[in-house]
Amino acid sequence: MKLDLRESDADFRVVMVVPEGAEAVAEYGCVEIANELGFKLEVRQGEIDMAERKAEIEGNTMNTLQAYHVDEPNALLYETALFGQKEFHLLATTTLGGEAYYFEDSKGPSYTQEQVEAMLEACRTACEAEA
Repeated sequence: MKLDLRESDADFRVVMVVPEGAEAVAEYGCVEIANELGFKLEVRQGEIDMAERKAEIEGNTMNTLQAYHVDEPNALLYETALFGQKEFHLLATTTLGGEAYYFEDSKGPSYTQEQVEAMLEACRTACEAEA
């Protein structure tokens, strides 16, 4: 389903295709898109340094990197282990209408690879909302 992030009261001119039942809520400078099936994606406005973030991921001694499943200039899907438990994470960037945005799985829950792949798929559908 198409979701216009302006409906969340954020000034983000972004439309994305997200799983059914997902809703967008603006809070703490970001828009969180979530449903009850483990889809929990944060969208923030601004630029991030992917190389710097990748170095942080690789240097994390608590939640240790196991593998990159997607390693592209504007998207990372990676697997970590925290206390012996597998976790999957996402970080992606885009520029729409001259504005930079970045996407990240919401911290807290543990996600499966399939859940994070669905989040990445949604990120790749992001486009600028019409005026």
